Order: sequence, then structure tokens, then C-alpha cells
Amino acid sequence: GRTRDDRGPREPVFYSPGQMEIHVGRGEGAVKGRSDTGPFTWHNSFEDDTLTDTLLHQHARKCYLEKWDVLQKIQLSTFRFDQRFDPSSSNVKNLSNFVQSLVNSEVFRDVFKDIIPGGAAVRNIERIPCNVMNMAVYDALGSCGVIRPNGAIVMCQEQLLDNGVVVESELKRALFDPDSDAYQAVDHGEFINHLMEMFVLGGRFCQYEDDFVIYSAVVKDFYKSLISVVKDSSNALHISSAVYRIVEDGLFPATPGSPWNRFYIIVDADKRQVHCLYFPRHNQTW
Repeated sequence: GRTRDDRGPREPVFYSPGQMEIHVGRGEGAVKGRSDTGPFTWHNSFEDDTLTDTLLHQHARKCYLEKWDVLQKIQLSTFRFDQRFDPSSSNVKNLSNFVQSLVNSEVFRDVFKDIIPGGAAVRNIERIPCNVMNMAVYDALGSCGVIRPNGAIVMCQEQLLDNGVVVESELKRALFDPDSDAYQAVDHGEFINHLMEMFVLGGRFCQYEDDFVIYSAVVKDFYKSLISVVKDSSNALHISSAVYRIVEDGLFPATPGSPWNRFYIIVDADKRQVHCLYFPRHNQTW
């Protein structure tokens, strides 16, 4: 990897994203019980420390997150809830009540007390598609001039886009520049690509990578740790998690108005568990 002024040697990396299958835990059927729209009761989860240690404290990954200026700002937490919640049948009001009850809960405030002010209102909730089962989704980048056969990212002349992103590679163009020929090769709505965009853009002082496999590996690790996969009666696997993005300036007091703020809640209704992924980021032009 390198910054503009740091172009030292890089280690060789073998590139085979299409072979990087995502294997995750499998659940059973939906939890039985009465439907409840709230109030919801929230608790800390025993998986919280495990998730943080797995994703943020593993040495090699931690070094990359530090290099990308992500580690100091990212927050990962897991919470449990007692009442039944069915994302597939919840209307806007029920979903809002669910998320607001989480943000208002004592356990959430204890974790985010130095980041999010108490009483923050949640009004803008977006459902994020989450259907990708392996990293082959990025194979198309190799055929449209973004990734070389050896995994190296194709570089380009540095340019400031209208959305505030400084691009120095065709990968950033594919992710952030709608005028790029490769922009259509990426499904920008899918949750896995939200993660890719978050890490490739990084923080304000991000030092970018030359090899795509590094980004791909970190994204894969986060994705498979945050989502749940279940096997249905025909033994087919499908993703059971529901992913939502919360966009509220009140939740980002340090970076209000930035389009690159990210707060996702990933709901596993079977386990009655929620993962929270929070990353505030200034607009690069500020």
C-alpha cells in the first residue's frame, strides 16, 4: 500500500476472489412465539467481545484498519432483544419503534455514550439488500480494466469527484464515479459493497492499497462475521439477516451532513440479536 508520498515495496499477493467462498454459521427455523411490536427489552450479548476481537484485534487486519484510518473511529457492538421481531412483515412504524428502542436502551447508551448524544431521534431507515454468498461478485472487475490478472489495482491520474472523493485508482472510480465505465460492474446496493466502499475510502488519512485481494479479504471477514446463513428444508442456503442503514445527523454529531457516515444494524431475528456497525467520516472536501 502507499500514500501519495510513500511508494515503498509491496509483498506479493495471489489473487483468486472467485474462489473465496463465504462460509458462515447456520441457524434453524424462525423463533416461535407471539408477534410483538414493542416495547423491546435489550441486553448486552455474549458475542460482543468475540466479534470485536475477531474483526478488530486480529493483528494483520488491525494493521490494515489502522493504515486505512478506520480503527480509531469504527464501533462494533452486539445486542440481544427479548421480543419477537419479524423484519419481513414489519411496517415502517414497527421498524422505527424497533430501532428507536435500541438507540434509547441503556445498554446501547453505555456503549455509545461518548459518540452519540442521548435521545437522538431515528427517522431515516433504509433497508439494504444482502444476497451475496461469495466473493465472485467482484470477478467482473478483472474484465473491465480495474484489476490486473495478478490482483494489482489499476492506477489513474488523481482527480477530485463532485461527491468529494479523491480517486487515484480505477477501483475508486468503479465504486464512486457514476461516469466510470466500470461503475455498472458493481452492485452498489448490496451490503457487501457498502463494506467495500467503506474500507476503500477509509478515513480522512487513509493510505490506500495496491492489491485488491487485501480489500477483498477484509471485506469477506467482516461480511461473514456480521451476517447469518440458514439452510432451508431443501438444504439450500440463504442469508437470514436483515440489514438496515440509519442516516441521521443526530447520530453523527462529529460529522453531520457527510454522505460517508455509516451506521448499520444487522438483525438476526432467529437469534434475536443485532450487530451494530458504526463509522463516522468527514466529507473529504471539508
